[in-house]
Amino acid sequence: PAEESVGVYMRLSRLQMRTKQFQGAEGSLHECLSLPLKDEAKVECMYGLAELGVLRGETDESISSIQHILDMADIPEVLQAKSVFLLADIYEQKHNYADALKLFESIRDTYPNYQAVDARITYLKKKMK
Repeated sequence: PAEESVGVYMRLSRLQMRTKQFQGAEGSLHECLSLPLKDEAKVECMYGLAELGVLRGETDESISSIQHILDMADIPEVLQAKSVFLLADIYEQKHNYADALKLFESIRDTYPNYQAVDARITYLKKKMK
């Protein structure tokens, strides 16, 4: 089934990203997006493209992808929190500390690793002093 294929494409693209085969990862993620499924089912592939953009230094494209994900209805809470975390990370890289801090604070209770969020919040608060 197409739903199971999403997981296969995601595992393949993550392996390709880890080995810096960015073109292959992009191809895998676009194949995933072409599956005959609703967008909500392919949201992980969209998130993968946003991650890939960050790895490539294409942060504006990543921001656009993340905004698209966050505008969608019915996405899993964990994936929404991960998307916000990635967006906050991009803002921090762009020295937009105030927006990054707001985003990290917004996912304090929903992100799977609250310690990572708390560490980023503490760091940004010190950075902004």
